[in-house]
Order: sequence, then structure tokens, then C-alpha cells
Amino acid sequence: MAKLSGDLEVLGIANLLQNLTMNQAEGYLTITRDAEKRVLHFGRAGIRLLSGSLRVSPLGEILLRTQRITRDQLADLLVGRRESGLPFGEYVIKKGILNQEEIDSALRDQVADEICDLFTWTHGSFDYVDVEHAPPPPEEGLLSSVVLGQNVMSIALEAARRLDQMARIRAVIPDERLIPVLLELPALLAEPGLPKDSLEEILPYVDGQRSVAQIIGSSLYPRFTVLHTLYALAQRGAIKIRDAGAPGGPETVHVGWPTESDKFRAPSQTKILLMGDITNSRLSISMCLRNLGFDVTECQTMADPRALLAEIPAHVIILDIAIETDEGLRLCHRLRQNTEIPFIVVTGSSGRMAGAHARKSGARHVLLKPINPELLVDRLYHALAGDKQQQA
Repeated sequence: MAKLSGDLEVLGIANLLQNLTMNQAEGYLTITRDAEKRVLHFGRAGIRLLSGSLRVSPLGEILLRTQRITRDQLADLLVGRRESGLPFGEYVIKKGILNQEEIDSALRDQVADEICDLFTWTHGSFDYVDVEHAPPPPEEGLLSSVVLGQNVMSIALEAARRLDQMARIRAVIPDERLIPVLLELPALLAEPGLPKDSLEEILPYVDGQRSVAQIIGSSLYPRFTVLHTLYALAQRGAIKIRDAGAPGGPETVHVGWPTESDKFRAPSQTKILLMGDITNSRLSISMCLRNLGFDVTECQTMADPRALLAEIPAHVIILDIAIETDEGLRLCHRLRQNTEIPFIVVTGSSGRMAGAHARKSGARHVLLKPINPELLVDRLYHALAGDKQQQA
């Protein structure tokens, strides 16, 4: 098999790789889609990704992305490595955090992930030429030295899983030019369906300005991981996806996911305690809830909420604060220490510190301003339903 070329739409990546490995091919496969190009080397030892990696990443980013180290560890290691003058890999081994085998495993995982990404390419072309008929192409980056075994079955199985998942993702994110808008900060990263590691890194990029494609370009994580993370957020209603180029302005193409809130009915005279120091903000929230039949009591935030809670019975508390501040986090902690009543935080910041505080706050949900009324009511119903289950 000296040369082979064609369209991906006709042969497909899976059939192409299977054909080359079964025939023990030794050569270079170039896969092109629009402006993207990747070059794979097939040899007796296995497959290498010579060039075209999603990005030429330093080892520290790869270890973070493949979950071998945490973000805090990476920050400390980068400082220590600079002081030591050692290469990053040697310094990680010297510190006893990882051994060489674990580093090599992380590199193989990254290469496998990038090859799996090729299986999501639905159009493009390929050209294969054996080693006798072409000079070796240039190699780029740390990953070009990594060899995967000739058996591509495990890669094909993972790719098949991703293709199935991509069909569901595309129903929610049909175009990567769409802009995600964050409506809620995850208060618990342990919630089912939320990918914890990628979520912490990707959330700060969901700023209502970047498109999905721009978030993919900014993130440390591969394209599929970013899409899956955004999909998980959209499924739980934490983001909406909009088209910035719609003729009449941003167009929402997906908001939330079917919940059981339509099956749950809040008890009559459900009492909401709305705490916040900004009068106009409290007013807009209270008017919305009163129009929906909720009994709302407004007040300012207090250093000690025990006396207030003794006087005002409430089923749910809504706390309008700056969650990214230490003062806001302390207020949440005081509230959690003094009552078992579920509370929802309403805040205006979605930065990294706000996300970290949201997960420490003890709040049932953390919603972002401007508040989506349907989402607020949905989260109120969830909080009330959870409180009833705890009392049962």
C-alpha cells in the first residue's frame, strides 16, 4: 500500500485506521479538514501523532488536563521548577508527585484523546504514503514522541461512545459560533452529570461574550471535553445558548432541561424570606415572586440571622449578596449554621472566586443576575421538594 487518498465522508476515520493497522502499514497519514491538519505516523511499534495537535501544550498543562495533578499543584510546581532550573518532568519526579511511568501514561492518554477527536470529523480528506515514498514530515511538540499500540480497538470503542454523545450534544449546541450565557453557578460539583475537573477550568470562560468555538480555543481541555461540559451545564439549566448574530439580537436556542417541577406543586402560602441590601434588586425579585403567588418577606442582610428567623417563618430563603466576597461567604456560613431552611443565593459575579465560594456556601443553588424568572421558580420548587424529602 504505497499511497492512498480519499474523502472521510466515504471511508470514515474508523475504517481508515483499522485498514492501516490490519495491513501493518508503515507510513504517514495526513488528515485535513478546512484549515485543520493532523499527521499520524504508523510504524511497527504503533501510532504517533507527529503534528496538528489541538495545541502544543507544555507538560504541566497535559498533566492537569489528564487529571494527574490539580491546578493548585501546577501553580506550586511551576514556581518550584523555575527556582530549581530542572525540566518540569524531572522536577515533578524529584518532588515525588508522579513517576516517569505515570507521566508517560498521561502523555498516551492525551494522544489517544486527540486521535479520538478525529472520529468526530464528518468531512475532510486524507492522504497516506508509505515511508519508502516520502521523507519524514517535521515533528512538533512533546506528544510527537509518544507511541500508541497498533491495536486501535480501544480507541475505536471510545470514539464510538463519543459519536453517540456528540449526536446529543449537537441537539443542544448545533453550531460552535453560538454564545453560552451562564445563569447559575454549580453549588455542588458532585451533582450527577457535571464533569468536575473540566467544569472548574471552563466556567470562567462562559462570560456571555465568548462563543463556543472561542471557549474551546481558550480552554486547556480538548474540544469534545469542552462541548460535553457545556452540554452538561445546558442540560441542568445552568446556561443558555444564544446566537449573537441573529437579526433581532441574541436568540435563545436552548434553555434548561425538562425537570419535575411541573409535577411538584409548592404548598399554598409558601413563604419566602428575601434578604439583600440593594433595595431595587430586592424589589424586582419580590415582585416577580408575588405575582406568582408566593408570600415574600423582604429584609436586609444581618450579622446574626437567628433572631430574624425566629420571628419570620420561611420555607426557603433567597440571599441577594456578592458571593465572590469573603463577607458574602461568611453570611452564607452563618445562615447555614443557624438554620436548616434551604437557601438560594442570587449574585452578580461568575468569576473563579465566585465559583469557589458558591461551592463552599452551603446554598442549594446559586443564580446569576439578571435573574431568569422561570429558572428561579424552578430552583425554588427543587429546594422545597428537597426540604420536604428531608423532613419525611
